[in-house]
Amino acid sequence: MSENKDVQIMQIPDTEYLVKSYQSLYYAMNAKPDCKSKLFDNNVVINMQDIKNLNYKITEKFKAHYDNDGFRINVIVNLKGNEIIEFDSWATFEQYDFKIEKSINSILIVWEFNINLPQFPLPQKHTLTVRLADGIRPEEMLNLVISGKLEEIDKMDQETCAIVARVDFINSILGDELLRIVELWQDGLETADLEQHKMYNTLKKYSRLIAYAINYISVIIVAWHLINWLDKQVSNLDVKSIGEISISEFGELFNNFIFGILICMVTYKIFEVIANIVFSTLRSKGDSHTFNITNGDSKICKKVEKRIKHKKLKIVGNIAFTFFFDVVCNIVASYFS
Repeated sequence: MSENKDVQIMQIPDTEYLVKSYQSLYYAMNAKPDCKSKLFDNNVVINMQDIKNLNYKITEKFKAHYDNDGFRINVIVNLKGNEIIEFDSWATFEQYDFKIEKSINSILIVWEFNINLPQFPLPQKHTLTVRLADGIRPEEMLNLVISGKLEEIDKMDQETCAIVARVDFINSILGDELLRIVELWQDGLETADLEQHKMYNTLKKYSRLIAYAINYISVIIVAWHLINWLDKQVSNLDVKSIGEISISEFGELFNNFIFGILICMVTYKIFEVIANIVFSTLRSKGDSHTFNITNGDSKICKKVEKRIKHKKLKIVGNIAFTFFFDVVCNIVASYFS
């Protein structure tokens, strides 16, 4: 009986066999982590005590699982002008004097923690990463999409987010709990001045509808009164058919009709500009600075307060002008009717 030469195809060299044996042993002792990311789009203001509170909540959660198997915190602070300060421990970050003139663009905090799980002989690494920033740049958002398995991708077309949390985990329950801690923490942060007002949030939610209303309601009111005015002129001619209208009377009606169209066009353009101002003001960003830690942050926060006051006046002033115009238009039309 001849030897089966096909068996040779399946034979593995000794060196490759050693590598595969090592891989099998490694994956048997260390699980491949999954990851989850979550975006928080609240417009918040974060101070140093807020960051310390977050670290306290996270470390207290880790203590419930900690068995002296390894724990580490890294912090990276990105200042204005692309200056970066890296801290290899929480203690060095906490002791650093942040009374500097530069403002903070972002803070990245990474908690690395090993826990013992019953099904694995070695402690398994879990990582929580929290990014605090004024906003995510487009390229950073793309990286999150590719690698982060975003849980709330529907928010991406909205404003950029001040807080992003990502957890790499073996134990899914612990991973969800860590994201929940970050979520509850950000719920308790101070919100930007405008975000505290329910009226502003309502106007912002319906900003497009409000813009359409400003743009078209005034035009409709003006057009309605002009139609009534032209109808009254026709009635005053005291004619029973169009053929009885003289050339001079027809010319006067035609001129008034063109005049009415011009008034409607001018009204439309005026309130189109006003509607765009209100819409863009309600939807605009830059109404807050995420951090209030350094001296530079404090200066920016004061500038933001001035912009917010100007923004309030712009919104209220344009809406009030529209309302005033509509009321005056009705009063004048009633007076001449």
